[in-house]
Amino acid sequence: MALSLNKPFFILAVILAVFIPSALYPATLAWREVLTPINKISTIICRDVPDHTLNLEEFKGTAFWKESHELAVVRGQMVTDTTKGSGSQLGYFSYYFADKSSLQVKYQGTITPGNPTIYNGKLTVTKGTGRYISITGKGGYTGKKSRLGLEALPTPSITLPDTKDDREDLYYRDIKVEVSLP
Repeated sequence: MALSLNKPFFILAVILAVFIPSALYPATLAWREVLTPINKISTIICRDVPDHTLNLEEFKGTAFWKESHELAVVRGQMVTDTTKGSGSQLGYFSYYFADKSSLQVKYQGTITPGNPTIYNGKLTVTKGTGRYISITGKGGYTGKKSRLGLEALPTPSITLPDTKDDREDLYYRDIKVEVSLP
């Protein structure tokens, strides 16, 4: 006995199977992160031109997801190649969520010195776990480095103690990624 399927029901089932999983993710993920360097692993002074350095650093921080108001713990490594503060950066960062999901992201961009130093570039979501298991995406980022990250504080009326030269710098970035499921 052959199984008969109701054709409109079958078409609806296929449409739902294709489009419902992608509806679980917004088409764009956007977040802001605040990072602090935790370990300068290596600095190499290049002798080809004055003030040329290569740096490898580790970072930690927090990311705030704009749509879902979620927080994620951020850990990452960044390599910079700069001459007189201007140059390129390449980094790999992981985002860990309370539900044990995670995202791994590759950043690649430029550094423009100033007050504050400006970072711009592109990123690629390289891997996800948990609710992000099949996620893919590409996007961009902008960021700044500032003493104590004052621009990154959510409440401008916060009073901070006097700064000293030995305080850590904070970095913050705004990220926007177009995402999809395979």
